[in-house]
This record gives sequence, C-alpha cells and structure tokens, in this order.
Amino acid sequence: MAFARLGSRLYIQGGEYMLTQSQKEPTSQFFSLDLSTSWPVSNVPWQAHTDGPGFRLATATGSPNNQTFYEYLVNGNNLYVYQINVESPNVGWNVTSTAPPETLQQGIRPVLDPRTGLVYIAGTQYLCVLNQATLTWQHTTIPPFMLIQRYYGGGVYNNARKSIMYHGGYNNFWDSSTYITEYSIDIGRWSNYTTHGDIPSPRSDHCMAIDESGTKIVVFGGRVPLNPTSSLPSDSTFSGDLYVLDIASRAWRKGASSPVRRGYAACIVVGDQFVAWGGHDESIIASGPPIVFDLTWFRWVDNYKAPSYYQSSKPSSSSSKTQMPSITQSSPIPAHKPSATDVGAITGGVVGVLTVIGITAGALVYKRRQRKREGYELNQMIIEQDDFNSGDSASGSLLTNQLTAHKPNANLRDQLEHHIKAEVICHQNQNQPGNPQVMPSTRARNPQAPIRLGGDPQGLP
Repeated sequence: MAFARLGSRLYIQGGEYMLTQSQKEPTSQFFSLDLSTSWPVSNVPWQAHTDGPGFRLATATGSPNNQTFYEYLVNGNNLYVYQINVESPNVGWNVTSTAPPETLQQGIRPVLDPRTGLVYIAGTQYLCVLNQATLTWQHTTIPPFMLIQRYYGGGVYNNARKSIMYHGGYNNFWDSSTYITEYSIDIGRWSNYTTHGDIPSPRSDHCMAIDESGTKIVVFGGRVPLNPTSSLPSDSTFSGDLYVLDIASRAWRKGASSPVRRGYAACIVVGDQFVAWGGHDESIIASGPPIVFDLTWFRWVDNYKAPSYYQSSKPSSSSSKTQMPSITQSSPIPAHKPSATDVGAITGGVVGVLTVIGITAGALVYKRRQRKREGYELNQMIIEQDDFNSGDSASGSLLTNQLTAHKPNANLRDQLEHHIKAEVICHQNQNQPGNPQVMPSTRARNPQAPIRLGGDPQGLP
C-alpha cells in the first residue's frame, strides 16, 4: 500500500484485505488518520476519502505544500504517477506516466525533498530525481560500493542534515550486517553513517521513519534472515522487532518487539511517538487499529498523544465528508457557559494589564537615557545583518551541475488510457469492511518472496 504524511494527517491508499484465511483481494480504499488530536487505539479517528487505484503494490510521497498526494507504480519501463489534491477532492484522481533514466524495480522507496519538491528514487545504477511538476528526470550514478543493498530497503529525508538516509534491503543476498548509507543532497556526496549499539539485523520490506527534527530514526518489522547463517532472501521470515537510532550519538537501541510480526507496514514518527498500521507476515494480514510506541517512555502504549504544536492549532481540513469507518460519532460540542475558571482568567488579565502599565512607565524613563547608545547598536546590527545576507548561496546549484537531464517518453501518454482500463480499480462503493483493511501485494511476484511462504508477500510500506 501507499502512504504519506500531509500536514496533520497520515494518508493510506490501496493494498489488499483478507476475505478469508486463504483469500485476499486488492482494495482501492483511501483513508487518512488525524494526527492533530489525541486518541486511544480503541477509538481511532479514521477518515474515508475518494477511492483511488486498486493496486497491491505502490508507494507515495506528499507535496511540499501538503495539498497533493502522489502515488507511484512501476510497470515495465514506465513509472505511473497518480495524484489527488486532498484539499479539492472533487477534482478526482489524475494519472500520468514517464520513463525513468533506468528501469526501476518494484521495491522503490521514493523520498521527497520538501525544500524543492524533487523526489529521489535509488535505482540499481542511478539515483533518479523526478520533478513532479514537469515529469522530467535528472540522475547521478551511485558509486559501486555504496548502497549495495538496493532492493526493498528503507529511506527517509533528514531535515536537520539535508540528506537522505537509507537502511536495509538486499541485493540477491543477505549481507552479514546492516548500516546507514547517507546521500547529502546539496553537495551530491555519498557516505556511510557509522553507528553502534544494538544494530538491527539484516532486513528488507521493513518500515523506516524519522522524526520532524531529524534526531531519531525508527526501523520496524520487515523480512529478516531465517537464521544467522542464511544468505538468500528466500531463506527468510518476518519480524516484529523495533530499533531506534539516536542521530546525535549514532547509537541504536532495541525496543520491545510487537506481538504481531509484520512487514510492509505504513508508519510515521509524530513528535515522540512512532505509529504503525497494517502489514502482514507469511500468511496473515495485520488488521485492526494502529500500534503506538512512545519514544520517551520507550514502550508500546494504548494511546496516541498529539504533539504540543498541534494543541493550539486548528486541525487540517478533511478532503471528504465520508464518515469515519467503525467509529461512533462524537457528541456535539456543548454551548459555552461562564465558569469559575473564566472569572479567574478575567481577574488575572486585569492585574496583568496594570502590571504591564507600571513596567512600561519605568521603561520609558530608562530608554530616554539610553537613546544614543541604542542608535549605535541598531546601526551595528544592520551592518551585521547585511554581512549575513551576502553569504555564499552557490551550494544549492551543485546538484544541478552534477545531474544529467532526462526527458520523459512522449509516447507514454498515448498508452495511458489502455493501462488505466487494464490495471486500475476505482470503485466508489465497494462492498468492503468499514475499517481500512490492509496490505500490499502485486500481480507480478516479488523476486524475494519464497514460494514456500504461501500467499504473496509482495508489497511496500
């Protein structure tokens, strides 16, 4: 399934749900989870939106302005881009296609640079860079000994370091250890980010998320080697392990495992909480409510607490009036009545105003004596600010100088209508369970999915 955070909501689209123990069906459902309010996992504020493409395997990013949900599907030599404006849902879904600089594998992890709107996709040879507005490409070669494990790994944008940090995956074999590979966007440099502590075991198809300030990375679940001596991806099982990397100290710390093993989950870090939903193991789709791990208490909890920066802000607008699935309607907001708290607040406000008046009068006397000195300091501040504003801004152009422009195939749009009819399921009123049901899979078998596991574990977070 495809998922991405846009503002104060986590959007999840597509995947598959389980009809019976042995029968799974793709779904075109499109839901979002409200992150601006606190809720218990027993009563989750899901919001249904206009159904999208019915793919088991797709990935997604948002837009820098948090208004557009972009979904990506690899099909042969083409990358199909589906998009919907979540602020204007009546416009519906739009789909376009483009040919990347190289044929991409299905296990791509698109990473958005919110400063530029460019989307970075690590391929087998190139780091492919998509301009979503123009559907044009740039690319640069990945050094041969960097990012060796390039299939079905995780990748996140680090806002503090202005870089992309990759973890895990495989390359026709399991490596004996895992590591963080970092791509510094502004200078176009690849490097290994050395870490220590409880280093995660090798894995693919896991969930990887980072907090907004770029200080912590969470790695959760995924497909892991069946035993320490396993070398082939087919010799694998699923995990419920959770690891947290502190970026400043470069130290990994292992948390308590989830009771349900899963790969291909949707996940996000909001404030000091890790939230995950969906996924599946060898045979069972993990349906049910989201799970929440508190990064401060370092344990699984039963309640999601909205970060403080959402407490005084208005929740983002919803793009659909559809009722939340399996959620009872909240009670109407009662009419406001004066209370003892209101009276106390008014009294405190009056006292505060009188205090400010007294302080202001004293300040006027003092400032009269300091006027000459302040004039000098103000001039000095203006000079320093001018020096700061004249700093070097050339680093932002380094990426452009390194990348090679690559135009999309103009003939692809002629094939688009046929592709949509053949591949897209966009039923508005499917007879599906009310709660968003889980999980990615694809019509083409994942080369890493062992036949013996039963079911098709194809899919991405």
